Amino acid sequence: MEDQRINNLKRSLEKLKKKEQKMLFFLPSMGNTPSGGIGVVYKFVKLLNESGYNAIVVHEKNDYVKPTWIGDGYDKIEHLSLEGGKLTVSPEDFFIIPEGFANVMQQTLNLPCKRVVLAQSWV
Repeated sequence: MEDQRINNLKRSLEKLKKKEQKMLFFLPSMGNTPSGGIGVVYKFVKLLNESGYNAIVVHEKNDYVKPTWIGDGYDKIEHLSLEGGKLTVSPEDFFIIPEGFANVMQQTLNLPCKRVVLAQSWV
């Protein structure tokens, strides 16, 4: 049992070194309505992907509308949905959730990844 946990830890550390972990950023569905908070998250995801990380936008429903107002260079960003149970995560993955989404914290309670609250308040 102890050997298995050590092997799992070593495997996770190796994935972190190789930037193989997923960085999942939750975004609410707002249609195509411009939002500063959503724009900031998309910039984070784009910059992380350009730096060699696997950053992904996650949304609650399958009918999420990708914003067209954010500009060029965002078309290659991967999108996944919480709906349908197809989202898979590992212990070395990070699920980043903007403040104010306690329901998503509750929905993701049993996921093995680390959950992080992203405070975007400008005050």
